[in-house]
Amino acid sequence: MREIKFRGKRESDGRWIFGYYFVESNIHKIHYENDAGIFELRIIPTTIGQYTGLKDSNGTEIYEGDIITSDYYPYEIHGAPNYNCEVSWFVATASFGYTMRCVNKHSQGGLSHQTEKMEEEEMKDFKVIGNIHDNPELLEAQDE
Repeated sequence: MREIKFRGKRESDGRWIFGYYFVESNIHKIHYENDAGIFELRIIPTTIGQYTGLKDSNGTEIYEGDIITSDYYPYEIHGAPNYNCEVSWFVATASFGYTMRCVNKHSQGGLSHQTEKMEEEEMKDFKVIGNIHDNPELLEAQDE
C-alpha cells in the first residue's frame, strides 16, 4: 500500500510544501508537520500533485506533474533515445502514467508514446529533472 501525500506551492511565496491536502471553505491547503509543530498553509490549487508511490533511479519521490527522463527506453521511437515525460493521473485506468515526448528534432515536439501505468521496476531507468510548473520548457522539442 502506498503512502498518500501531496505537494503544492504556497500562496505566500511559491515554495513547495509536502503533506496532506484538503479544501476548507473553498481554500486549498496542505497540512504538514516538522520539528517546529503542525501547520496548515494555503496553496495554489493548480500546483497540487499527488505522490505516485514510486521513486526514480536516484531515490527521488515522483509526483504528479513531475518531468522524468531516461536515456534508455525499450522502444526506439523515431530513432531518438532521450525522452522527457510528464507524470499524470489517468482517470480511465485510475493509475499514474506518463506521456513521453522526444526532446530533440526527431519528434517535432509531438506525442511519441503514452503509458497509463507506471511500474516500480521501470522507474529505475528514469530520473526526475523538474516539473511542469517550474520547468515547462523541458517538454518542448529542441534541436540536437
